[in-house]
Amino acid sequence: MASTLRSDLNSSTSTHHILGGDWNFVENLALDKSNSVSDRPRLRSLMAQMLNDFNLVDIFRHLNPRKRVTTHTGVQAHKPKARLDRIYVSVNLVSRIGRVGFLPRISDHSIVWIGVSGDGGSRKPVYWRMPLRTLSSQYFVHDCSELLDEFIRCESKSIQKYELLKFEIKRIAMLQSSLAALQSEIEQRRIERLHNRDNSKELFKDFLASSSDLDSNVLNPDRVNRRFTQYRDTIPVTSVREGESEETRSSHFHNYYRNILKRDNVDSSMELHKYLEGLPKVEEEKFSMFERDMSFDEIRAAIGQLKTGSAPGLDGLPTELFQVFQDKFEVILEWLWSECVRQSLLPPSMRTGVVSLIYKRGDPLQCRTQISKCSPLY
Repeated sequence: MASTLRSDLNSSTSTHHILGGDWNFVENLALDKSNSVSDRPRLRSLMAQMLNDFNLVDIFRHLNPRKRVTTHTGVQAHKPKARLDRIYVSVNLVSRIGRVGFLPRISDHSIVWIGVSGDGGSRKPVYWRMPLRTLSSQYFVHDCSELLDEFIRCESKSIQKYELLKFEIKRIAMLQSSLAALQSEIEQRRIERLHNRDNSKELFKDFLASSSDLDSNVLNPDRVNRRFTQYRDTIPVTSVREGESEETRSSHFHNYYRNILKRDNVDSSMELHKYLEGLPKVEEEKFSMFERDMSFDEIRAAIGQLKTGSAPGLDGLPTELFQVFQDKFEVILEWLWSECVRQSLLPPSMRTGVVSLIYKRGDPLQCRTQISKCSPLY
């Protein structure tokens, strides 16, 4: 095994390696074995030399220097246990791995998993987004419905109160998400405890079915189909024009996009007239349609045509929320439209956007020095 792996690593052109499997030996006899006296000194010596030559580390032991965990239980009467299932990673990948965990046992082995970030650290979303599973909670639906009804009944509505309404919905959704995560963790531990007493594969199926992070194609533990989804990375703003202060970088972005998106400069009324002559004009019979108030039917149709699964606004509330509470939001949005027209002012959340930079063309490394190599995603 060691010689085959050494040959494969020698022929690899990559500097990043991740090796995982059942290694049939342990490195630390004191921490990684119990109820067992068997040993494989030659295999351990060969592997130790190979790990040293290729700068590979046992990532679980690196993150948990003194923790005792076993992944295999022997069939012998004295039930020997050992951490045979391990994942080794290149030293230059260690900073990108923040978590190592274990799934319930299949037969006499546990599955080891690691969490890898894409940019050398734990990547966080630029803004909060409400998980769609929140809408399946009867408690959230009940509380959200009461909030919307209360706002509809309010006789002193304002744009500021509408913003506060969305903030309150966000607060309830975040609480519900935290509760759901806690319940999921409790259920996972329950199934793991059951597995300690029963190796039934049906329990493993239950665990996989309850995990939203795993693809439905892996529900058969006898035939695990692994499918990896590839994501096109966004480019962190901090990596563009590296070495400059945050204020200087912000100034570069502001000036660059201001020049691209700036309006045409029209100084006099005569130039304005000439400028408007070339623009398409609304037909007279349709002009009155744009002047009249927004109707419930139009708002209802607009909500029904919203694209699902798309990125929400800065408030993090998805289109599915508006569709679930369509009968309430059509009343609120009809009032909001009239109020915005009356004040000639949009709510702050409608006037603020999030711009992410994505690689467009050419050398990706140039994105770090040339903003024009990046496409804005609003």
